[in-house]
Amino acid sequence: MNRVQLSQRSSPIFPQPAQVAPTRLKQGTEEFLREKYFSEDRVNYLEADLAKSRLNFAGLVVFSCFICSSPPSYIQTFLQKFSSSQLFLYFIHLVFLREKRDSHTDVDRSIYKPQDFVSTNVFGTVNVLEAARRYNFKYVHISTDEVYGEECSDENSSVNPSSPYSASKASADLFVKSYIKTYNVEAIIVRPSNNYGPRQFPEKFIPKAIIRTILGIYVPIYGNGEQERDWIYVEDTARVIFDLIRSAEWRGEVYNIPGGYRVKNIQLIRLLERVIKKEIKVKYVSDRPGHDRRYCMINTKLNYTTTPLEEGLRKTYDWYANNNWWWSSLVNDEFFKSDEPWRPYEDKKY
Repeated sequence: MNRVQLSQRSSPIFPQPAQVAPTRLKQGTEEFLREKYFSEDRVNYLEADLAKSRLNFAGLVVFSCFICSSPPSYIQTFLQKFSSSQLFLYFIHLVFLREKRDSHTDVDRSIYKPQDFVSTNVFGTVNVLEAARRYNFKYVHISTDEVYGEECSDENSSVNPSSPYSASKASADLFVKSYIKTYNVEAIIVRPSNNYGPRQFPEKFIPKAIIRTILGIYVPIYGNGEQERDWIYVEDTARVIFDLIRSAEWRGEVYNIPGGYRVKNIQLIRLLERVIKKEIKVKYVSDRPGHDRRYCMINTKLNYTTTPLEEGLRKTYDWYANNNWWWSSLVNDEFFKSDEPWRPYEDKKY
């Protein structure tokens, strides 16, 4: 199989004319894209009042808090604003519920309230697919390595999700494939491994470990800490996605984006200790229900470089250490404070 050649650490050069709409982005990825690739005068924020939006940029980034969970009629109104434009529309769908500060990319939250993940990841994806079908734009669907389950998997492997989160993402993937086959929607499916980096919400494993260490609090470790994950720095994921926009064939291809740094959770904590030169106190707690022992994803299509794990951890720690204004209001969230955040609040053990 031919491997797509991607640029190494280069800024994206979009096909001209082009319009890129990363909507409902995962935390961190959105902020990175905004800061790294687009100057402020080229970023247009669309909220409820679309009439005030300026649509005269060749590379327009649209950040909307609510488009994917909105009814199709709203999405149609949104896209009608572009229908007379000469710009070509790409839609990058990374599910992120900004207005509630609840990321629908978190397994613990999906165990606690799976209905929210069906609403956002499944219904939201179908809403966007309907818009893609009607308005003929190319669609980049961001999935996850978790849809494969515990076995080492390449792009042709079947999905075998375990958690409500991964089940909702696998369902969304299947809807994308169905729209490609039934309606000839032009789309690709991108499956990154575990992302980390600046601006990731405190409930996630790495920022939770960093922030709790800064605050002098122990880090809860699920089970024996032997669960294995593959990690990729957020900038690397963003770069690969943008390069794919230029090189993909838009025929329903699946692209795996592993970071190449597969370590056990407790090993990651010890590596972080060495990087920041601070002791990290840990507390072993009950394991999460249905916790996958590992994620192991194989890339057979893409050539790209990734940030070394120690370097990425250093950058990530430095960002949180120097930006407590960003996360200080978020650490009161139950999913950050609790040792077992998947439990209903009334059943949690403190």
